[in-house]
Amino acid sequence: VVLEETNRDISLELTRAVERMCRGEIAQFRFLYQPRIPISQYEWNIAGKTGMLFEASCKIGAMAVQKTGAAAEEFAQIGQKIGRAFQFRDDLMDFISNEQKEGKQVGKDFKEGIYTLPVLLAREHKVYGKEVLDLMEKNARGLSEEDILRLKEMVILSGAAETVRQKIWRLLDECRTAIKSWGCSWAQEEMDAVLERLKV
Repeated sequence: VVLEETNRDISLELTRAVERMCRGEIAQFRFLYQPRIPISQYEWNIAGKTGMLFEASCKIGAMAVQKTGAAAEEFAQIGQKIGRAFQFRDDLMDFISNEQKEGKQVGKDFKEGIYTLPVLLAREHKVYGKEVLDLMEKNARGLSEEDILRLKEMVILSGAAETVRQKIWRLLDECRTAIKSWGCSWAQEEMDAVLERLKV
């Protein structure tokens, strides 16, 4: 009976997660090439996409070993934070990575009309903001490589890249703090290895 209830609860959680991920993906599509997308909308999108993917994975894993209630929710919150940190890192690497090393073209998301946190923060900068916004508005018509390199430069000079990096560190620190309460050394070591890979 317990197993049947657990399987049912897991199915419901998985359904909820897929629904939220789809809503996040649809919202991201709606805001493609929208230069004035609010940062709050971007945050909502990634919480529902990457955040929910990791959240559901952690929560369902906990439920599978009979963790319920507050315990399962703790795992869910850790997963959400890891997912957001993962997405922030991916967005940041879009501008600061070595293309050959990371295997990701510089500015790839931007060219596809996906405006991520580094760009949105740079857009708000008092010195570089207008130029960033101009490039965002021009982007739907296509940008030159010089434009993309200039955008990358402004993301760094505006401090946006550093702000995103700090957000990643804060999320990882919050995860580490939560994990310490588990009292399980091998689990802490495994999770620490995961978190270490998300550092920038």
